[in-house]
Amino acid sequence: QCGIDDDIVTIICQKLKELKKLELYSGKLTSQGCKSIAQLSGLTHLHIRKVFKDVANNPLTDDGLEILGKGLSQLTYIHIGFTQAGTKGLLTLLANNPNLNEMDIRCAKLNTEVVQCIAGLKNLRKLYASNFHLK
Repeated sequence: QCGIDDDIVTIICQKLKELKKLELYSGKLTSQGCKSIAQLSGLTHLHIRKVFKDVANNPLTDDGLEILGKGLSQLTYIHIGFTQAGTKGLLTLLANNPNLNEMDIRCAKLNTEVVQCIAGLKNLRKLYASNFHLK
């Protein structure tokens, strides 16, 4: 299987600490890789592309998104479609990145709380989402 794994992401993040934009094709990114990405404090653009659009086999989970949310606060663009993202990780990510203007969260598990948080993003201009379950 092709794609970037945690070890490669760790090397990239350790060597290129001033990255502003990071686009990854990965089917193997886990919470460990997210810890490395979260160290890129100046990151404004994060795009994690799944090599295969098989959500069930994507190891990027809610825990990984929570790690990203706690470490990153300058994001204006995020694409994490086709992940196993849940509400806790998304809420952390959204709360700490109020300047988001574009986001793709297709296949993430969304509820009323997440939708309300999204609605509070005053700079948001583009939103790609599915899988809403309002409760």
